[in-house]
Amino acid sequence: MFRGFSDDYKNLTGAELEILTGALFQTLDYYIDVNLTWMEERESSSGSSGILEIDILAKSFSPLKITRILTECKRGCDFNDYFKFLGICEFMKVDSKYLVCQSSQFVELYNLGLHNDLFVVEPDNILATFSVSDQNKLNLLRGVNLINSAITDKSQITVSLHKGQQLTYEERGAYNLIRKYLISLNGWIWKESDPRTKQRNIFELIQKNKGFVNFIGYHLGLKREVSENLMRDNALCTAAGYVVLQTKISYIVCAVECAIESLVSPDESYLTIIDDKSFISCVEKMKSNIVLACKLPHFIQIWINVFGGMVNNNDTKDIELFASFFNERKNVIEDLLEMLEDVFCLFSGSQNIQWGFIEDFNIKMFRYVPRAIRGIGISFRKKNNIDISDFCFAKEWKEEMTGIVNRFDLEVEEN
Repeated sequence: MFRGFSDDYKNLTGAELEILTGALFQTLDYYIDVNLTWMEERESSSGSSGILEIDILAKSFSPLKITRILTECKRGCDFNDYFKFLGICEFMKVDSKYLVCQSSQFVELYNLGLHNDLFVVEPDNILATFSVSDQNKLNLLRGVNLINSAITDKSQITVSLHKGQQLTYEERGAYNLIRKYLISLNGWIWKESDPRTKQRNIFELIQKNKGFVNFIGYHLGLKREVSENLMRDNALCTAAGYVVLQTKISYIVCAVECAIESLVSPDESYLTIIDDKSFISCVEKMKSNIVLACKLPHFIQIWINVFGGMVNNNDTKDIELFASFFNERKNVIEDLLEMLEDVFCLFSGSQNIQWGFIEDFNIKMFRYVPRAIRGIGISFRKKNNIDISDFCFAKEWKEEMTGIVNRFDLEVEEN
């Protein structure tokens, strides 16, 4: 769907390599967390600092196991990068570790990796194993991940607000608040190996930042509004909403992790240390159909990023497109959407947080999805000959997406 990406995989920038590798894992049905930072408390002064960026944590879920793959993408990788990454992997006790790199020292790094069970690979070697259909899906997901990265990128926000001029004092302050929220999620919480501890930390983060989009709007001097309206009108509010969205997705994935761990744990009281009763109810719901629940993380990530977090209840072809993309039966897609709705209802019961769907005529939409990502869902449907007439704001969403895509000299192909 996106045209204009370089096929010269040996000369990608570091950012391009990260986006490509993330898309590789998603094409293989993994759920991914990206742009993670290994944070450490400073010993000699207050505060904390990031000592290493981790590009991708890929996860797959089965009723008996969560498989975690940590991946670092490096252009010009050296031995210092190698050993830093190896140390993080050893501490995290991940199942597999990959270093995707373009380096003049590739052979030496590859041979060193053989002794540490660390796979050192070049991107073109991986891509050579992909079928044509997988290559098409990969390019779609490259575009998706590029748009995602632009939503919280300071330079892209600046372009959106001021055509590249500097942010105002108030805007810089708002951006720093958004970054602080994001670092809480991607700098600290992701490292937790026990999903019960992760649940508590995410819950506290959500509670601490209730009404976050309106808080950013207030910081910018904007009138209090429905969050989705603020996101429509201001790029910083869009970034704030996107961070809230990522936090909510992380909470759902954490519930899946708790469901799996509680089933395999010898401790029958595994869940009792969790205070949030609605979360426990959600986990029990997932345990009752754990095979379906294990599909949720990848499903919700792709549903949002490829389908725009939307579904047309009045068009069977829309569900058929879901089924085709995920290689699942229609009834499985319907069951996944129903489970998500049940999860949202359970979470909304005790947290007083806006979870779940917005319904607009026949269209059911997940809250806080940025308009540019909704635009991806529109273009993807058009390319697959799905009627979009029920999507009232299709034109505006598509224009928002196209504006970002054009900045990267790409084109959207719908025919």
